[in-house]
Amino acid sequence: MAQLKYLVLDEADRILQSEFAAAVEEIIKRLDEQRKKYEEETTAQAQAQEQEQTQTLTTKRQTLLFSATMTKKVERLEKACLHDPVKIEVNQKYQTVGSLTQEYLFVAAKHKLTYTVHLLTELSDRSVIVFANTKKSCHHLSLVLHNLGFFVIPLHGEMTQYERMGAVEKFKEGTKSILVATDVAARGLDIPLVSCVINYDLPIHSK
Repeated sequence: MAQLKYLVLDEADRILQSEFAAAVEEIIKRLDEQRKKYEEETTAQAQAQEQEQTQTLTTKRQTLLFSATMTKKVERLEKACLHDPVKIEVNQKYQTVGSLTQEYLFVAAKHKLTYTVHLLTELSDRSVIVFANTKKSCHHLSLVLHNLGFFVIPLHGEMTQYERMGAVEKFKEGTKSILVATDVAARGLDIPLVSCVINYDLPIHSK
């Protein structure tokens, strides 16, 4: 591990919000310690042999950190593991459009499904994504909507990559007008012409 050349931290903001945050920070700390120890031992060995320092470590470790949002935790991780960083930020044209309208509907939990069905009936001629927090909730909602005659397809983390991409393609093509998904579809998917997004369950994280 002392000779590790590349360390990639993808979706750093989500990692640091999970139970793996402490483990990631500990891994980075151990990597730095091992590398420093290796460099010291290599230098001492070269000096003892009256030779030039070995070139086993020709380059420093390159760390690549990707994050959809720059939270304080991500900034702290950036300072801890990046040296002389080059920062690339996404252009503003990819940010949320100004015409986006957000609405909240407060209903009793026992009526949530009924109101969701009502909303989807009103939006029957449009493409809609419905987010659920868990695979169980996603599956249950998909089954209910299917039995009510909606053209719906589920998308969650327990599906294979092939199945997930197939689901997204069907939704893009209009084969299915309602995509019921967990947060596996929240980021990294380019799905144009979506008229409405419904959070069936209250999102765990506001961002």
